[in-house]
Amino acid sequence: GSRGPLAQSCLWRKDYEKAKKAHILVVNHALLLAAPPAWLPYDALVLDEAHNLEDVAANNLGFTLSALRVERLLNDLYNVETARGLALSLKTLDPTIVGTIRGLVTKAHAANKTFFAEAQKALSLASGFVVGNNSSARRILKPDLVPDTLSPALRPISSELAGLISHAGTKEQEDLIASIRKRFDTVASELKAFLANDNPDMVFWGELRISRKKPTLELKMAPVHVGEALHSLFFSKNKPVFLTSATLSANRSFQIFRERMGVLNANETLVDSPFDYANRVRLYIPKDLPNPKGDAAKSVENVVEHTLALEKVVPGGIFVLFTSWKMLKAVETKLRSSLEGRKLFVQGSARPEDLLSEFQKAGHGVLLGTDTYWQGVDVPGDALSCVIITRLPFTSPESPLEEARNDWYKAQGKNPFSDFSLPRAIVKFRQGFGRLMRRHDDRGVVVVLDPRIKTMKFGQQFLGSLPSSLEIADASELTVFFHGLQAAPKNQ
Repeated sequence: GSRGPLAQSCLWRKDYEKAKKAHILVVNHALLLAAPPAWLPYDALVLDEAHNLEDVAANNLGFTLSALRVERLLNDLYNVETARGLALSLKTLDPTIVGTIRGLVTKAHAANKTFFAEAQKALSLASGFVVGNNSSARRILKPDLVPDTLSPALRPISSELAGLISHAGTKEQEDLIASIRKRFDTVASELKAFLANDNPDMVFWGELRISRKKPTLELKMAPVHVGEALHSLFFSKNKPVFLTSATLSANRSFQIFRERMGVLNANETLVDSPFDYANRVRLYIPKDLPNPKGDAAKSVENVVEHTLALEKVVPGGIFVLFTSWKMLKAVETKLRSSLEGRKLFVQGSARPEDLLSEFQKAGHGVLLGTDTYWQGVDVPGDALSCVIITRLPFTSPESPLEEARNDWYKAQGKNPFSDFSLPRAIVKFRQGFGRLMRRHDDRGVVVVLDPRIKTMKFGQQFLGSLPSSLEIADASELTVFFHGLQAAPKNQ
């Protein structure tokens, strides 16, 4: 908004001035990090779902450049196809100036397409990639990936916007001109920083993402370690900050989380869950599971086989949580021809909230999901009676950001696996486990199809981070379990 990034976070934009005077202001993490601390004075800060703070900070303390972002910016100024945009909304603007802006915007559109096409070519990123495949991202270690042919097309637009201030009819129009000019300058400065690639505290990479149902290149910069920045922004202000979440600890310790967040001193409270996991939840880890790092086809067959077996004994709905889009799509293909009497829901086929609503209405559906469904979704009651975790949720060490973080931890004399990858995976694992119990009378089974939770030493840390529940090794025990729960009162 024209009056700052938090203007649009209020429930009602017209109550913006009132919200500034309120005792409580609710914003999401991204908007909080976007707002300068001086603009958002506070007496106390509560950061809920704080386990997400690190990734949100990495995104917001860096930037993402894409052809689509530049295209939208140009269209906000002058959309040639729809004949809309700021330049056309200024009724006092001379037609000659409007024509000049149109010409500059047209040239910039062409430069935008050319620049990102050349960048994609330089990164050797094929447009026919599989979503989630590591080959869709490349870390950039040297400056000048490609010649900067885009900034020369953006700078004249910024200069032209500076001259438009005098044509503003109102203070609001003046603010809008200044705001869009700032956006052009920001893109130009970010582009300069990306191509310079001279900040050792940052990681630079290119990544293909699905946008408008086709791959689009994103050029990204993010801090390798956010702790110092977060400490400076929030934890060094001598004001109370509360970090809350159901999954901040790993192996019942906050130490590693505090180090990553830059929290030097803090009072800690670890509260056990009020839910009756011992009686209402079963943890099922089948025997003789294939190594997830082995034959990919065998891993897919394993997930399909156990999902089909479980859908015969689980009375309610089933979540199947993946760490890879590639495996999700492979399992989807096989399940579509094998599931009987249950509706299959697949992430990406509809908006997450709509998909979740339909899944809940179905009562006994099977939903296949990745990151979106590991956390932050609630399906209380029998509509979700089983959560299948297909693989322990370690982030791929081959992703550019994870690779840079591993290098950073090694440079600090730390172990990247035990000090970073493992605690993060445990937190996400607990989030996935937590999808099952959302109310006191919920019940069901969590199934882990990754044998490393039993065969590897670090597996005990995953198990030790879970609430106490009875572990079983045979699916036949689930028939007795669900039958007993159905026969007993729900508030037992």
